Amino acid sequence: MKKVGILVHPNWQAAADLAENVRQLLRGSVKDVWQVSDWEDDRIPAHMPGTDLLITLGGDGTVLRAARNA
Repeated sequence: MKKVGILVHPNWQAAADLAENVRQLLRGSVKDVWQVSDWEDDRIPAHMPGTDLLITLGGDGTVLRAARNA
């Protein structure tokens, strides 16, 4: 994989903490890791081209936003 995206629920601290752990795990093995709050719909499309894997950390709404943007 060359590019991984992480969508994080902005009001869930556990999601933010887990996102940081995921970023640390991917460091060195993935060239580009991007992270955006799932409420920032205007920022997500700019990151999507070339994304090989999209990780969602939140609830049903986070998954639905990821699906809509993918």
